Amino acid sequence: FGGVGLYNELGSIQNGIECGDHPEATLSSIPADWYSEFDGNKILKLSCLENGSDIYFGALTTLPLTMIMSILSMVGIIVYFVTSSDSASHVVDILTAGGIDEPPKLQRIFWALTEGAVASMLLAASNGDDDSLTALQAATLVAALPFTLVLIFECMATYKTLLIHTGELKPEEQVYWECDLFECGTKFPLIIFGLLCPPYFQTKARLNIIENIEKNQDMEDNEYGISRASKYIWITSYWAFWLLCIVFLCLEYVMTGFFYLGLTMYCFYYVISVMNRAAIKRYYQIDSSHVIFDMFSWGFCCCCAVIQEELQSKQDVELELKTAEDKEQDGDEYSVTESKDAERMSFLQAPADDITDNIKLDAQ
Repeated sequence: FGGVGLYNELGSIQNGIECGDHPEATLSSIPADWYSEFDGNKILKLSCLENGSDIYFGALTTLPLTMIMSILSMVGIIVYFVTSSDSASHVVDILTAGGIDEPPKLQRIFWALTEGAVASMLLAASNGDDDSLTALQAATLVAALPFTLVLIFECMATYKTLLIHTGELKPEEQVYWECDLFECGTKFPLIIFGLLCPPYFQTKARLNIIENIEKNQDMEDNEYGISRASKYIWITSYWAFWLLCIVFLCLEYVMTGFFYLGLTMYCFYYVISVMNRAAIKRYYQIDSSHVIFDMFSWGFCCCCAVIQEELQSKQDVELELKTAEDKEQDGDEYSVTESKDAERMSFLQAPADDITDNIKLDAQ
């Protein structure tokens, strides 16, 4: 249909067809001067029609077998709406029936009739005014916006599920956060304070980890991205970008243009926060989430993420670095164990001479 519409419109432009003064022209009263011939085919200047349905069926008038094509189109539209309504009724029926696979048929019919009644009332209330339906569509999109967060988390969960099924992710062998992300959202009033001043919790988390690093003098802290020498640089960055963001956003009420500066400062703060979260994960060897999950955590639930990091930093970690002698000792133990296993297997398998002697004894 799109190709037919473009063919009609471009051909009409090349033929020099103008809409003229026909303000109330509809499909049943299309002026003859809107029709023309292009490359031996009948075409119509579709842009002169204002109603979408008139444009659709107007394009069908330029095709052969116009009546049959119109009937098939109506049947296709009816089937589309019926199947869409049936699917929606089935989903609502399952939800209201407690999630069972085969909900009651009468309840499904009730929801289908209810949806049809609501749609009919909305069409009747609009009185042919497209603006009211447009406002309803906009309100529907705004109401559905929070649900996009649920869809994002569902995509993340599906991604992890696929990794588990492919064997790349083994939940029983992974290291998890001490406190779940959504569990942190129940910790009042910390969640409010984390929303208003996340650098405070980030500072506490880094200082806790630095203190733990100082307990393990043999550990190379740079390996995990948390250095004792650069702790003040990170802490200063937390507070500087966050405070500049707030100041610039407040100055927007005084002078236009500071909003974008504040947004830029927040972007810098967002980047260092994701990097800081990744460093904490490396330090505690948390491998249960991807960097994409870190980005979503800080993008949509920063107050929970910062509390989760601060609670995790309170856990003491003792990392033992194996020396070369320890590794050699482990290798020797493995070789001894391996030789014992081989010895046991050889013991279970009797030599050929012993087998022959046993057969002879049995024969005697």
